[in-house]
Amino acid sequence: MDVNLFAFLTTIDWGHLGAAALVFLLRVALMAALALLAYWLVRRWIPPAADLILRAERRLAGLPAAEEQAARRDTLRHLLLRTIQGLLVAVVGVLVLAELGLNLWPLLAGTGALGAVLRVTLTVALALLLHRLAERATPHLVELALRVEQTDLAAPVASEEQAKRRDTLSHVLLRTLEVLLVVIGGFMVLAELGFNLAPLIASAGIAGIAIGFGAQSLIRDLFAGIFILLENQYGKGDVVKIAGVAGIVEDVNLRRTVLRDLDGIVHSVPNGEVRVASNFTRGWSRVNLNVLVGYDQDLDRVRAVLDRVGEELAADPEWAPLILEAPKVLRVDAFEESGIALKVLATTKPIKQWDVAGELRRRIKAAFDAEGISIPFPHRVVVIQQAERPGAAPEA
Repeated sequence: MDVNLFAFLTTIDWGHLGAAALVFLLRVALMAALALLAYWLVRRWIPPAADLILRAERRLAGLPAAEEQAARRDTLRHLLLRTIQGLLVAVVGVLVLAELGLNLWPLLAGTGALGAVLRVTLTVALALLLHRLAERATPHLVELALRVEQTDLAAPVASEEQAKRRDTLSHVLLRTLEVLLVVIGGFMVLAELGFNLAPLIASAGIAGIAIGFGAQSLIRDLFAGIFILLENQYGKGDVVKIAGVAGIVEDVNLRRTVLRDLDGIVHSVPNGEVRVASNFTRGWSRVNLNVLVGYDQDLDRVRAVLDRVGEELAADPEWAPLILEAPKVLRVDAFEESGIALKVLATTKPIKQWDVAGELRRRIKAAFDAEGISIPFPHRVVVIQQAERPGAAPEA
């Protein structure tokens, strides 16, 4: 064994091998140096490039807040840097493999099993990469589009509403992209594995026609979902009433809307069943409260007390951030059976009207008790008539 190993070592042309190894190491070192130089240039020029992109965005879609602008700059720099890092690693890896004599292009173009495995792996890797990039880029692109849309509107859109719409559109676009990636990637993988896709596609077309006749409601749901999203009728986090069901929107996609009501019950409503969509939290919300007082009360005094309570509530540091317009008596609304109804209105931030209304009722009750103002309530008089017993003598 030792003699054979020694004989093998003596047959090697160490001079030629050393020269080839030196050339190989020099070429690899040169490629690594070029990659490091490119990475250094990228690190140097990415901040100005990110600032240039943000300046173009500000000219196009308005000026965001300073904190938001700084966060967006950091996110954009990180995204650009990681993308270019990945590209540099991929290019250097391919070049190093080529120097080692492993040329990937003939393998990828080959008809053997190894070529098919490489192509399937590359397809899956590209699909995952596209999905990852879409996850990072879609919210920013949607936000940019919403900023452009907001500059064309006469009235500005609240940041909370814009955030809800951004989350809704991003969620729907990402789910749609995931379906497309799975379908297209699946067909490509099946083709690489040797499946004949022509009969499959033809069968899918025939099945699609047959299903189309029986799934008209599904097509109607999809088209209704498209218009719900495009028209921004509602989004995730809104409180709506659709198809006779009211609740907060937990999820919305092209086919159905998921609501959760106050009892915690989850309702799944097909979008095609939405004839009228009532949004309770679009832009701002309204407290609409009727306060009953007795007919013997001085309405001017009652109105002054209610206005004072509304102003005190709007000035409270705990409640002031939720109130856009202080509660105020609008009018004498009706003469009810038990008393006179005064209508009190207030404007609040979206979805905060019920919290403000509850606190307003509590303060009105306390103020009425302090001022001696009575709140009427229905009275019921029960008359009990005792039947006369037969043969009983009438009372004198």
